[in-house]
Amino acid sequence: MDLKIITPTGSALEGFYEKISFHTPQGMVEILEDHASFVCEISSGPAYFTQGEVSEFLFISDGFAKVLDNKVTLIVHETHQYEMDRP
Repeated sequence: MDLKIITPTGSALEGFYEKISFHTPQGMVEILEDHASFVCEISSGPAYFTQGEVSEFLFISDGFAKVLDNKVTLIVHETHQYEMDRP
């Protein structure tokens, strides 16, 4: 799926991923290919983007998400690099 993360200062991330996960007020959402179309609120927290065996992590602030035709757009106030400890 195509992913685009947009902030007030411009595009923060663009890429193609098999799985996209982020937090909403109702809990974690995981988007896979051919997911139903929807719009939802995003809660601040880590977002995960996976392509094959490689995952990327980015902290995103509150905002909104749109999923339509295998394109995911996250509109957020800001993003930060997110470091995770790995064993």
